[in-house]
Amino acid sequence: MKKLIFLVSCLLVLGSASVVAQTAPQVVAVRVQELGLRLYITTSRGDGPADIQELQAAKKESFSELAARTYRQLLLTYLEQGYVLQGVLPNKTNDDNTINTLIFVKPPKS
Repeated sequence: MKKLIFLVSCLLVLGSASVVAQTAPQVVAVRVQELGLRLYITTSRGDGPADIQELQAAKKESFSELAARTYRQLLLTYLEQGYVLQGVLPNKTNDDNTINTLIFVKPPKS
């Protein structure tokens, strides 16, 4: 009987997920600031300094086209890497300054 209880308890331990083995999900915050006719993209992955890019529309491209293309590229990039768009935090300070923060989360592998 002791051997049976020992065997069942060992199987239960092996079948349950270890708390130590579980990792926190990876989170990426992307802040897109539309300031005048420029886009400022700040990306933070939580470790190290944030990456900052400044984009300006080409001569034959409108600012709306630049913004749409940039948002699409951001979404495609992170979705292809296995991230899920968790939320969007909009903020409009005035007519020439709009800030959107995109929160991407990569769920831990189970």
